[in-house]
Amino acid sequence: MIVRLILFLLIFFIGWTIYRQVSQYLSKQKTQNAKNSQSKPGEKMTPCAHCGTYVPESESIKDTQGNRFCSQGHLKQFQKG
Repeated sequence: MIVRLILFLLIFFIGWTIYRQVSQYLSKQKTQNAKNSQSKPGEKMTPCAHCGTYVPESESIKDTQGNRFCSQGHLKQFQKG
C-alpha cells in the first residue's frame, strides 16, 4: 500500500514538473512573438501613376522619370498616352 502511494506521488511530481516547464516555455514563446510582431516596420506604399492604386514600393515598377506603377500593363498604357 505504501509503495503504491509513493509511486503515485512520484508520478504526480514528475507530471507536475513537466507541466510547469512546458507552460513556462510556451509563455516565453508567446512574449517573444508579441515583441517580434510589434518591432517590424511597415513598408512605404506608393500610388500607381496610372490608376492610383497604392502598392508597396518594393513591388512597384518604376519608369525612367521616377513614376511608379502597379503593373507592367499600366506602365505601357501610361507611356502610350
